[in-house]
Amino acid sequence: MHQARIASTLIFVLILVGRGVSQQGVCQEQRVVVNVRDKRGEFVPSLQAADFRGKFREKNIDIHSINAGPTASRVLIAVDASGSMSVFQDVLPRLLTEIFASFPETTQFGLIVFTERILRTVELGHARTEILSAVSQPESGKGRTTLRDALFYATKVLDPARFGDSVIVITDGSDNQSKTTMGTLAHAYLSTEVRLSVIKLYSRYFQTEEGTLAGAEIEDLAFESGGDVAELHNPSEIGLARDLADELVHYYVLKIALPQLDKPTPWQLEIVDLSGRRRKDLKLTFSRKIRPCAALFTQSAR
Repeated sequence: MHQARIASTLIFVLILVGRGVSQQGVCQEQRVVVNVRDKRGEFVPSLQAADFRGKFREKNIDIHSINAGPTASRVLIAVDASGSMSVFQDVLPRLLTEIFASFPETTQFGLIVFTERILRTVELGHARTEILSAVSQPESGKGRTTLRDALFYATKVLDPARFGDSVIVITDGSDNQSKTTMGTLAHAYLSTEVRLSVIKLYSRYFQTEEGTLAGAEIEDLAFESGGDVAELHNPSEIGLARDLADELVHYYVLKIALPQLDKPTPWQLEIVDLSGRRRKDLKLTFSRKIRPCAALFTQSAR
């Protein structure tokens, strides 16, 4: 009996040590999403690790490798259907058509439509024609909006998250009803590898009330997660939706060396020329906050 207890204890210790080593390994090399575009908005291919310079807490960090990112296999589109969005009802199907055009046929799309609650959900994997039909249905046009709640719900739809998963929200940025705090929402995205992108619509006919805008915080979260923001001020700019979607299809994954972290932490990244000077002719978007080790370990254990 005594020997059996010793053996059980030894096995338990080995399991804990193994977990610690595994977690340490995950934390020592982390992957981040990086997108590079030229002045025409075209993806810049064939970049190497040496073309990038990363810094963390004012110190240079090692970039171990760079590879083309996998095309997003699952994209959840969240459409704001509140009263302030009623003027865009005819634009929404065109926006989705532009988004669909950038993705291969193998990409699974889903949809949530929200106002002060989730009105409608089209599960991932349904036909794109079904999603277009669901968006084209007229809504009641209520004034209440739960933008943060809807985006938090989107992470639940994608749970368990896969690398390359994306959420695209189409909104005017107003939020006057959500119970989800910005901190909770940020944790939901930054503790996974789901990218959030925002298509923000403006109207000269309908001004959002003062004090109800959540757009700036949501846009910051999009950049922190490795996504982007497209602002459409008139229907002629609808092509920007395709540009944003294309960034979810063509991007890089960098593997970088960092110390262990206990919370999402900012870092810096830039593209340099052969002389080490920062290149200003390219647009660089990337995951601006590194995820904590515990979150990465949890994701890898799934």
